[in-house]
Amino acid sequence: MRATTGEANDRMARGTAGANSERRRQEILAAALACFTARGFSETTMSDIHARSGASMGSIYHHFESKERLGAALYLEGLRSIHGEIRRVLAATESPEAAIKALVPAYIAWFEQHPELGHYLFQGLGAQYLEVDGEQIRAEAGGLRRDLGGWLRPHIAAGAIADLPLELYGPLLLGPTREFLQQWLVRRSPADLHAISQALADAAWRALAAPA
Repeated sequence: MRATTGEANDRMARGTAGANSERRRQEILAAALACFTARGFSETTMSDIHARSGASMGSIYHHFESKERLGAALYLEGLRSIHGEIRRVLAATESPEAAIKALVPAYIAWFEQHPELGHYLFQGLGAQYLEVDGEQIRAEAGGLRRDLGGWLRPHIAAGAIADLPLELYGPLLLGPTREFLQQWLVRRSPADLHAISQALADAAWRALAAPA
């Protein structure tokens, strides 16, 4: 049955309203990130975010019932973004050596493109306010661990990647890179990120490659 003109208009109106609502939500998240970056989470108020975003307080509370919910939503979006980049690289590369050597530069490039959000992710590690959405955050982190384990298993079985305790793969793959990024994001000093990326990628592969 063909939709009437009224039904089609209603669907279009709902779609437009949904798009506008999501755009406003993203504007609020961007304003919150700017405030958290400038003042820190604990010193930022919802009034600060209201002033920065231009959204009404009613609109802010419509999307986020508290500052903690807003902070957790921002953290979760950042986590999903960087995890999506990791999954993209692993899915696009067949050779385990090529994948690991591509993943580390891609990881660094994400933080170079999103320095404030990246800094917020590091600052939020273990923060109490994130517990308002702790279940979703843990589910996202657990999903990446499962995906990484699924990617690793055939390469371990084939003898290309060392057979190690499962909890070691993440630290060996990205631990030194995270340490570098945490320092770089604080200092923001000039650095040859291409050369650093290559050095860290080579180190990650040496740490994970099966003994010859």
